[in-house]
Amino acid sequence: MVTPVQGHFSTGLLDACGQPGGCGQCCYVFCCLSCAYGDMVEKLAGTNACCAGNKCGACCLHWTVAGLPSLVSCLLTGGIIPFGGMFGWCVHTSTRTQLRAKYAIAGGGCADCITLACCEPCATVQELKEQNIREQAAAQPAVMMAPVVMQAQYVQQPQYVPQQPQHPPQQAQYAEPMAPPMSQAPPTKL
Repeated sequence: MVTPVQGHFSTGLLDACGQPGGCGQCCYVFCCLSCAYGDMVEKLAGTNACCAGNKCGACCLHWTVAGLPSLVSCLLTGGIIPFGGMFGWCVHTSTRTQLRAKYAIAGGGCADCITLACCEPCATVQELKEQNIREQAAAQPAVMMAPVVMQAQYVQQPQYVPQQPQHPPQQAQYAEPMAPPMSQAPPTKL
């Protein structure tokens, strides 16, 4: 189980195949984004997240704004340029803002708008994961732990006393005077 993060989304924008949900949820969102959007709105019940009012209405509204124009542009261009899907953010931005408000997640409407315009499916997966994580955390019973008080134990540690290095005594070595070399003997008088 993923633990909810206070003030932030618990998963990253690109953690589409991660837990909870895994690859199944990722495929569901990427194959039917409008249906996933409807599921998210249904879980936000009571927050007035979407002007359509319920799951079916939200799904139809999203598909009308994003899916239908995408379908038409694909048909007109032979499936090459699906421009229409870029307009889902118009409906979705207010829903993401409501989700952040419900779970006290930091951010702003401008950041939501840019996130959804750039990668609405990734944002939808992130939002569905966040809802699942928060619901699972709310369903877990609260565990109260009593504080643990430990009595301090003092242990006398041996103290480190540096010792002077002990070297064996060395005998003093004295140099004996040397006799001058023979070649430098004092000159003799003849």
